[in-house]
Amino acid sequence: MKEDVVARIEKLRTELGEVAELAPGQPVAADDEVVIDVVGFSGGRVLPFTAASGKRMALAPDPELPGFAESLVGMAVGEKRRIRLQLPPSWAEIPQRLAEAEFDVEVLAARRIKRAAVMDPAFLGKLGGGALDEVGQRIARQIEQEFRQEAEGRAVKEIIGKLAARVSYRVPAADIDAEIEARWRETEGTLLSARGVPEGMRQEALAAWQSKPRLRDEVAQQLKEVRVLESIAEREAVEVDPDRLMEEAAPVLAARGLTVDGAWELMEKDPGFRAQLTQQTRRYKAVELVMSRAKARVSDNVWGI
Repeated sequence: MKEDVVARIEKLRTELGEVAELAPGQPVAADDEVVIDVVGFSGGRVLPFTAASGKRMALAPDPELPGFAESLVGMAVGEKRRIRLQLPPSWAEIPQRLAEAEFDVEVLAARRIKRAAVMDPAFLGKLGGGALDEVGQRIARQIEQEFRQEAEGRAVKEIIGKLAARVSYRVPAADIDAEIEARWRETEGTLLSARGVPEGMRQEALAAWQSKPRLRDEVAQQLKEVRVLESIAEREAVEVDPDRLMEEAAPVLAARGLTVDGAWELMEKDPGFRAQLTQQTRRYKAVELVMSRAKARVSDNVWGI
């Protein structure tokens, strides 16, 4: 639709605009893009799911947490500040709605972006050149292709989910707890430790993650699907040729945003990365095997499967 094209062009105006990195000590302004570390607290406890390291965000009003971005305006790059806010009535965690909260924020980096002018020939040239109507038509075709790829992705997810549903296996609660703890440590735990948050508060934060019903259901489903795929790979003798690992792992690397050179560098730094990549590639090949035997059709309506 026209609205989709307009929204994409507006996004590209920012992505392809002139970028100026702010130096340490330089204050940030509204609409700047910042990278922050943040930890939220309320009632003497860590606010679940608020801690983030290296979070990138634009300093624009956010309806999910009104006043937060606005409070960062004027902070200097490298500065730390404690921001006090009232959580909105729409806050995701019901017990904390309308509660008083504090957020410890550190601005790690920032950049100022001068958005490209829509009719600037240089901007249009970066989008393939031609008149604005021609650029819009190309963007529309690109969006349509993305919608179709998303529909195909949903089809794969639905088929794998239906396949897993046929298997009478229940993921042990201990495995769910362990997986959630690993995710928590990667996102919140490391940052909380670095910030010197007491052990008791860190354990409370972990318990909040592990007791969230929706998260437990999602993790249980994901673990079940992974184990079903691993069983299929075992039964069907799906293997990865170690001499052609990078070639066979290309889709996995692309999904992770890694280049082949980047993957080789990771292997040199982390001896376990090769085994991890091999396992993920084997699982991807198992998905391909399942899809080769499944019957699915993506309709002409790219929203449906």
